[in-house]
Amino acid sequence: MRVHGSFGLNLVNTYDLLWAEEYGLEDVELSFELTFERINRLGGTIKRGIITYGYLPLMLTVNCPAKSENISCKTCKNSSKMTDRKGEKFPLKCDGICTEVLNCVPLYIPQNEFSTLSTSFYSLRLTVENYVENVESICEFTQNPMLKVKSTRGLYLRGVK
Repeated sequence: MRVHGSFGLNLVNTYDLLWAEEYGLEDVELSFELTFERINRLGGTIKRGIITYGYLPLMLTVNCPAKSENISCKTCKNSSKMTDRKGEKFPLKCDGICTEVLNCVPLYIPQNEFSTLSTSFYSLRLTVENYVENVESICEFTQNPMLKVKSTRGLYLRGVK
């Protein structure tokens, strides 16, 4: 069996990567809370990557925000959104137990930026896009330097304080 670690492990330093190596993980996806500078300073020999496209989770909740709007799980079909005070719509992704509140704009890191990192791979996190959007997102990402929609660089540039 080959074990891969995703961003949910919240691997943020060299000790974390050494732990992952010790426990036999083949590769890991680094926390998206790291800056590019910190990613390049990480030690260890395990293969590592970052998320370069996707609607990132902002919050995980047991109580679904859509239920407060009297939307049931049967009618929602993972298409509900939560609206903030500025009118931004945040997609809700539910698995029947927990609900992820996703960012209202996708993360997008152009190839010229992630190619300077000491990483082995990159990941596209396709969550709320439909099949056509998935194919278009992959094509846009791999062939064009810019997406047609508003996007964010996330915490890769400013970090967490």
